[in-house]
Amino acid sequence: MNEISKDFIERMGLMAERDGIFSRIAGRMLGYFMLDGTPRSLDSIAEELRISKASASTNARMLERMGLLERCSTFGDRRDFYRLGDHPWETLFEVSRRRVEEMLGLVEHTAAELPANMNAARHRLELWRDFYKFIMDDIDVRAARWRQLIADREATADAK
Repeated sequence: MNEISKDFIERMGLMAERDGIFSRIAGRMLGYFMLDGTPRSLDSIAEELRISKASASTNARMLERMGLLERCSTFGDRRDFYRLGDHPWETLFEVSRRRVEEMLGLVEHTAAELPANMNAARHRLELWRDFYKFIMDDIDVRAARWRQLIADREATADAK
């Protein structure tokens, strides 16, 4: 594996961990599969990323549940293989949506429950509520635009 690939994989791991999306190893695995589009066994993943097979298995299953990886098989081979899912960005839109919804719910609930003498705090929370509602609208618009872009690309590729 070349140095540019190693750096990308490591940085993906650090960003995933920092942002709390998933573990560093899961982030590294996602970066690895973004660069390598072929199905890989857990043994191969563990060897390439220098992690334990158990860690590769745990993180692969988690990424599979999230819809970022897909499990596949090879005829005559009993091992599980994984590859990048066909539409992993749908999962990322959903993760973003859930996070924004959770924050929106929290600030709305708290603003409604604050004592009457906390008007300044309520006002700040209402601004945060408006921000999260704004972001929520943008997520839906961007997700729809992305789906259309992908559909257009696939239609163009099919026409060739």
